[in-house]
Amino acid sequence: MPERRGSKQVYKRGKEPSIAPGTPDCPDWLQGYAKERWDYITPLLAGAGVLSEVDQDALAQHCDTMGRWWDARQKGDLADREYLSFMATLGRQQQQFGLTSSARARLAAPVEKQVAEGKERFFQPRIAK
Repeated sequence: MPERRGSKQVYKRGKEPSIAPGTPDCPDWLQGYAKERWDYITPLLAGAGVLSEVDQDALAQHCDTMGRWWDARQKGDLADREYLSFMATLGRQQQQFGLTSSARARLAAPVEKQVAEGKERFFQPRIAK
């Protein structure tokens, strides 16, 4: 997050759209392991404040890819090239939702600002080194 590092680039960016956090409904066409993945990951992402109802299609795509990978793996039908293709696709999708530690460091979740009172309005707390 540029805000935490004091980057000047945060002020150069234009007004970014604000979409209210929310939990999308699971599409009817998700089945099997893909639906299990949806039921597992959706509450976690919603609880972190990084999920919105407009994310339904992208999240469904991620869950469907996971389901297809799981099914092929269980059947033993996964060749090396297919496995690498699945992993590359899943890696890109995981970046979008902050499902890796490096992706979470770049995510911007909505944060409620606390209003300080009294003298605390003018002073920032010092960080001990």
